[in-house]
Amino acid sequence: MDEFRGLDRDIEGSAKRWKKWVDSECPEKEKLPQEWKSKSSFQKLIILRALRADRMTYALRNFVEEKLGSKYVDGTRTELIKSYEESSPATPVFFILSPGVDPLKDVETLGKKLGFTIDSGKFHNISLGQGQEIVAEEVLEKAAKHGHWVILQNIHLVVKWLGTLEKLLEKYSKGSHSDYRVFISAEPAPTPEEHIIPQGILENSIKIINEPPTGMLANLHAALYNFDQDTLELSAREQEFKSIFFSLCYFHTCVCGRLKFGPQGWNRKYPFNVRDLTICVDILYNYLEANSKVPWEDLRYLFGEIMYGGHITDDWDRRLCYTYLEEFMSPSLLEGEFALAPGFLAPPNVDYIGYHKYIDEMLPVESPVLYGLHPNAEIDFLTVLSDNLFKTLLEMQPRNLLVGEVAGQSAEEKVKNVLDEILEKLPEEFNMAEIMQKSAIRSPYVLVCFQESIMQSMARKNNWSLDKMCLTIDVTKKTREDYGHPPREGAYICGLFMEGARWDLQAGVIAEARLKDLTPMMPVIFVKAIPADRQETKHIYKCPVYKTKIRGPTYVWTFNLKSKDKPAKWVLAGVALLLAV
Repeated sequence: MDEFRGLDRDIEGSAKRWKKWVDSECPEKEKLPQEWKSKSSFQKLIILRALRADRMTYALRNFVEEKLGSKYVDGTRTELIKSYEESSPATPVFFILSPGVDPLKDVETLGKKLGFTIDSGKFHNISLGQGQEIVAEEVLEKAAKHGHWVILQNIHLVVKWLGTLEKLLEKYSKGSHSDYRVFISAEPAPTPEEHIIPQGILENSIKIINEPPTGMLANLHAALYNFDQDTLELSAREQEFKSIFFSLCYFHTCVCGRLKFGPQGWNRKYPFNVRDLTICVDILYNYLEANSKVPWEDLRYLFGEIMYGGHITDDWDRRLCYTYLEEFMSPSLLEGEFALAPGFLAPPNVDYIGYHKYIDEMLPVESPVLYGLHPNAEIDFLTVLSDNLFKTLLEMQPRNLLVGEVAGQSAEEKVKNVLDEILEKLPEEFNMAEIMQKSAIRSPYVLVCFQESIMQSMARKNNWSLDKMCLTIDVTKKTREDYGHPPREGAYICGLFMEGARWDLQAGVIAEARLKDLTPMMPVIFVKAIPADRQETKHIYKCPVYKTKIRGPTYVWTFNLKSKDKPAKWVLAGVALLLAV
């Protein structure tokens, strides 16, 4: 294209300047080198798409804001009262659930204002499943007669009953009490073929989807929206309550926001939601009332092991959750100048509106650093997000515009042609028996199987008790090529990668990762067995070893790695060793 003629020549001729731009943390905010800085916004987008695809979601957001205005990029909260005003006994309100969004809270809050509460007997909350269908039928009849509100949660769990529900809603839509209302919630189907909600229910209801907000700014505001000025005035111990309350909101935003970083955020996905946060605030209030001193340990235990920890099934994720709380919930929180993240201090003692204002003015721009992660953590997931975005854009284009399509071919024929091409390219199947015989080549996978090749032999050699042995490691300064033979005891292993940080070869400790170097290789590691009581425990980060980037179920072992920084830094950064990337 004429507009980009000479781009290749300029990049080659001014490689340093272009490399500086490409390697910057937010290239979409930097000026392009040379004359390219005078290109139009759209042309700059095209260059960014080619050189840093991972930044496209941020760049497109800026582009839309510049061309159309900020209201097109800011997440807006639809007030439930507006939807309620359009509802009637014949028009239910249907919530399409999103991860981490709990409509019950909004319905309860509105009900409280209008006099429909559980205490008054005018509000009925039914969570479907486990034989609750009969209860729901009885409640609907009662509510229609007396003018009550009913919320039927998770109706997608009772497929066989949905036909009955459709008939009941139709039956009570006429001649019922004018105050009678039905609220419904269900998860969206993963694919169009799996839709199970009857058409009648969907057509007659007001459908609301509150997509979870994205980014720390929107999520921190959203966490606060669950409370009001009355909440902040609950406790007589104002400063302690408000400081811990805000820290709790930040903690909630971190644990929910980490999910987008995939396995480096959490080993497994968890359904953290606003109910966890609101109950924790109640716990905070009760415990401050009952104790003269802030019971830090009790609060951390209740928040980290019972409430949020109640969702967690993985030991390493449990450690991560607890580390967050140790960082955010400690006496130093009340001593002033306490940083919740680099560049973001805990706010001063202000009112409810003041907290929202403080977030808008003081929160740094969106970055993995706000969650304790390294900027590298978002490159992978942003690239995938960007790919999906452009895939969707292509799918939305009129079909006859797509270049290279053979006219008159059906979708099935196209798929068959692609499959035939793939089959032609496939190599012969592996001879598994032959491969198993070659396992003498000690790759990391095989070596981990041999770790028991190490404990037993050293226990026998040194006359140590096997059940009191443990593996210990030394990270050498050498590569595989530097070794010609195995050690006299223990084993050398190579081919491991570090994610979330890097190994400082000279200092022999974990160090901050380098930008865009996502999984640097480790030097050779010497593994040997020693009695457990001789193990070094100070200045150590217990680093999990996983087979792949998926983490979670691929856990293999724990290596104690030396660290000058406190271990919490590496826990929050999701630092792990991987056998394959």
